[in-house]
Amino acid sequence: MEKVKESQGRYQFNFSWLWYIPIMIGVGIIPLIMRMTIVDITDQEYADLFNQVQIVDIFSQYKAGSILGIAAVMLIMLFLSFNKKDLKVDKVFKIMSIGVGIYLIFTILSGVLSQHQDIAWWGVADRAEGTVVLLAYIVMMYYTYYMVQKKENIQLILIPLGILTCIVAILGICQYVGKDIVLTTDFGKNLIVPEAYAQYREGLSGVHGPGKMYGTMYHYNYVGSFGALIVPIFLTLFLFMHNIKYRVVFGGLTVCGVIVLLGSTSRAGLIGAGLTSLVFVIVFCKRILKSWKWIVPIAGIGLIGVIVLNSALGGKLFARIPSLISDAIQLVQGPSEQEDFKQKLPIQGLQESENKVILKTSQGDMVIRSAGQEKAEDQTLIFQDIDGNVIPNILDGETYRFEDERFIHITIDRRTELSETASKWLVEYDKERIFYLGVEQDEVYYVNPITYERDVLEDPRRVGFYGKERLGSARGYIWSRSLPLLKDTLITGYGPDNYALYFPQDDYLGKWYAYGTTNMIVDKPHNLYLQIALNQGVVALVGFMILIGTYIVQSIKLYACRKGYSEFEIIGIAFFLGIIGYLGAGIFNDSVVSVAPIFWILLGTGMAVNFIIQKERRDYEKTLEHATILMKNKKHI
Repeated sequence: MEKVKESQGRYQFNFSWLWYIPIMIGVGIIPLIMRMTIVDITDQEYADLFNQVQIVDIFSQYKAGSILGIAAVMLIMLFLSFNKKDLKVDKVFKIMSIGVGIYLIFTILSGVLSQHQDIAWWGVADRAEGTVVLLAYIVMMYYTYYMVQKKENIQLILIPLGILTCIVAILGICQYVGKDIVLTTDFGKNLIVPEAYAQYREGLSGVHGPGKMYGTMYHYNYVGSFGALIVPIFLTLFLFMHNIKYRVVFGGLTVCGVIVLLGSTSRAGLIGAGLTSLVFVIVFCKRILKSWKWIVPIAGIGLIGVIVLNSALGGKLFARIPSLISDAIQLVQGPSEQEDFKQKLPIQGLQESENKVILKTSQGDMVIRSAGQEKAEDQTLIFQDIDGNVIPNILDGETYRFEDERFIHITIDRRTELSETASKWLVEYDKERIFYLGVEQDEVYYVNPITYERDVLEDPRRVGFYGKERLGSARGYIWSRSLPLLKDTLITGYGPDNYALYFPQDDYLGKWYAYGTTNMIVDKPHNLYLQIALNQGVVALVGFMILIGTYIVQSIKLYACRKGYSEFEIIGIAFFLGIIGYLGAGIFNDSVVSVAPIFWILLGTGMAVNFIIQKERRDYEKTLEHATILMKNKKHI
């Protein structure tokens, strides 16, 4: 609350800060929300894929509901407060709005045309980032852009962001040392789990073990995106703000942010931080050359502090940096198109041929035939090598085990009856599920493990990353199988949050090689840009790139390589670098409701600051031009 003037002995107060409450909630409260709910899965294909009809969610549903609620409040408040004089419209804003328009239109079209409407509009149960939430993000961005009119407004955004950072750092430190106060204490359980689900409280445990931070954001990777977003903001304000008190505060917040970033152990966060560092040097090149005598010592002290902390924690903070460097080296070595990952697997394929299947292994092929029984309950199998020799085996209950050294790690188990005349069998290698087979009186065939129906096992389409499937925690595998899907989503996407339903989930050998298991579902592309292109369409991605590309170009033109900066310009640079950090982390991470609202609100803030600074410079230039004209006419004083 701000005093503006005194009238007849009484103060009149300025309540304009109330318009910022939705922004403050979006930045400082929504990311902290954790509340258990049980979501019914109404999409049958999704239920079959995950073999569940209900999913317990703690991290996403209530956040998504809050995002929608805040966006609705923002629309109402925008209507009530709208003043044409407060509009900030120029050429740059129009270009960005064209990008937003393209993004919105094709996001909505992707939702409308999706084959899975419920998911497309409301998102999957444990992500909840459907079309309506994506639209709410845009409302948040524009509302913030409209409301930020001057430098003093920025503190109403930085304060909740700073509080959020401190809370996440405290929770994260506790989680890192194995004392998760969110999910393992009675207080946390009672806070998170409603009475209706009280029976679940005892079964709650930490999401990750010691050595990881997830805060309230579900996964340490998303904490990495959060860290890549906030550290550049607070670090820039700490280094270059003029007010000493502010610098002390921002210094403390920088420390908290660095703890969050490094404690997450997220390589995505490190990539975002690395990209931001490069842009930081470009923007402040002249300032760095001029002030290196104090910048270098501060950087050195910070580096020493991080090294000491890493040493105290047994090297855990830097544990994933070597793998990041290794991945980078592997990535630039060039493609190895002749390298087939299957040659590195003990089981290399399954081929159907004349009513039998041939299990291809590194030790030789195994031919599997039906023994000819009609009833499913009586059916047995015959095993031969490629030369027709019987492979010695033992039927142990419902499980075939092999005495031949070539196939000693393989077991084939009877699972269920598909019908009165068909049974289902599972091929395993050292207890790892590989293929399901259907057996009838006169044939053996491949069975889809999700639908339990006869299917054709085909190698999925792939692009690139040959021999690099394990790069970036198997992101090479995910991207190589995701890129071919783009030809289906050039105009509109599959629908928001629909990715898992279109990824080739039956690529069991690929999963086995990349992850060491086939028993998993790939439910996200681990790349913000692929996520948009596949779920919302390539055209929507183009719209998004127009938006952020225009903002980035404008920011570089405004701030790069200047001799000096005002405090407001420093604020603009801070938000710009934070946006770069998030976008850099997006190369390895997806958009999620835990972090995305912060990004969109800060993007709106950065856009507003850029507009105000651009306008001030133009007005100043016009003043100079006017003064020059007066001087030429000798009419100036």
